[in-house]
Amino acid sequence: MTAKEYLSRIKKLEGLIKDKSRSLRKLKENLLLIPSTGTDEKVQTSTNPKAFYEVTAENIAELETEIINLNREKNEIIGKIYSLDNLLYVRVLSSKYINGLSLNDIADVLSYSYEHIRRVHSKALIEICHKM
Repeated sequence: MTAKEYLSRIKKLEGLIKDKSRSLRKLKENLLLIPSTGTDEKVQTSTNPKAFYEVTAENIAELETEIINLNREKNEIIGKIYSLDNLLYVRVLSSKYINGLSLNDIADVLSYSYEHIRRVHSKALIEICHKM
């Protein structure tokens, strides 16, 4: 895996975390919709609410674990960016891979030429390779 591919995982992980968080929220909302089984009233249902609750609770636990692991991986990659000694490398890589800016935008924000930022980006990628 190249340094660019490695750092690009941040955005991919953020997307996965967002999707799984949305699914988790929906599952939790569904728990509120499960009918109570505490009444003596006999009602014909197509599914067992207790079984549905247990499956939903298991799915919630799995999603929460997946979200924790995805966040851990994302934070590990971000930590490697911030562990670089050169502050300009940190600013360029965090602007590109965490904030999603293009090299042109980074050059504008940091008041450097595009060519300089492109060179800094290349050198920063080499430094990240040493941390991978």
